[in-house]
Amino acid sequence: MHINARSLSKNIDTIITEISLLRNKPSVIAISETWVRTDDDPYLIPGYTSILKARKGRPGGGVGLFIQDLVNLKYKLRPDLSTHMSFESLFIQLSNKNHKDSIIGIIYKPPDTDVLKFTKDMEQVLSIILKERRPCYLLGDFNINLLKHAKHVPTQHFLDTLIASGFYPLINKPTRIAENSA
Repeated sequence: MHINARSLSKNIDTIITEISLLRNKPSVIAISETWVRTDDDPYLIPGYTSILKARKGRPGGGVGLFIQDLVNLKYKLRPDLSTHMSFESLFIQLSNKNHKDSIIGIIYKPPDTDVLKFTKDMEQVLSIILKERRPCYLLGDFNINLLKHAKHVPTQHFLDTLIASGFYPLINKPTRIAENSA
């Protein structure tokens, strides 16, 4: 599950309430725009272990993963997948004794980041993931309007990169509708 929190401190209670109402709890909750100041800010979701990564150098941004506390669910951090500079990310390798290890990543591309630079950095991450031949789930806020792929070359290149790597965006409609945009 992915949530764009736009501040954990303002929205953690709402997130906890929403999660508590779910019949089937997600194994991993990926959160973008945490707005945390440090990697060890104390935001907790009952029944989950948290890993937070604060934005460095300016306010806002930040990503986090909350992993359900299950006996058969183990994880290890994958810092080798988060070495790029154009976006914020956090990756784990999730182990479950009943399934093949999988990679889960939360990605946040700030709106002012160049799409071509972002795509180039994503290509490097995807090449590592593809070599490992593990199931992979990429969640997050890419701040790219995929509806413009036919008219915006950088967006088309990003979409082509995802599809060529075996990924397909599940969200294909606007997720934020405002007076001047959708």
